[in-house]
Amino acid sequence: MKDYLTVKGSYTSETVIKHSRFIATLSYVSGREEAASFVEKVSKKYSDATHNCYAYIADKEGREVKFSDNGEPSGTAGQPILEVLKKNELFEVCVVVTRYFGGIKLGASGLVGAYSSAVVDVLNKSTLIKRIVGDKVILTCDYSIAGRVESAVYQNGGSIDQKTYNSQVKFECSFPQNQTDDFKSLFADLTKGKGTLDIKEKIFIEKEIKR
Repeated sequence: MKDYLTVKGSYTSETVIKHSRFIATLSYVSGREEAASFVEKVSKKYSDATHNCYAYIADKEGREVKFSDNGEPSGTAGQPILEVLKKNELFEVCVVVTRYFGGIKLGASGLVGAYSSAVVDVLNKSTLIKRIVGDKVILTCDYSIAGRVESAVYQNGGSIDQKTYNSQVKFECSFPQNQTDDFKSLFADLTKGKGTLDIKEKIFIEKEIKR
């Protein structure tokens, strides 16, 4: 597992270049099947368009990759769309760029620029998410120090997902993996070794990226 960037939700933008309309539709996808379904959905929506070109990187490892020129000259649409996604280091993402031909031919270089610009434009309107590798951590401690433990979790980059009150207080927390070890030492000191800390599993923690 490693950290990676993706987008949150779906977005659409439109640009006009020499009377041709370019509609870029961008979405988060969680695999090749979802990406293929998204392409089909957008292509049906704009079934009267001249072209529906696309590219996707549908997994977090960058192995599920596909692109299509959909009738445009080879290398002028799908590949440029994909290159913008790669340049921005995005994963689990799909873009369909729809073109309504406006009567003026753009030429190969013009098409590459137009399709690339359409993707950049829709990305600029999107919310980026960084998915950070982290740990799901279960803490238990006495009621007398629960408030101090809770404050320490937040002060050390963690979050509390759930609290349970029984004979002791139980916290279900999430920590970025590079901060878990530091918190373990702090927690042992706070509880004087009487609390328990159990790392349950590796998870992804989402953090919104501000532009």
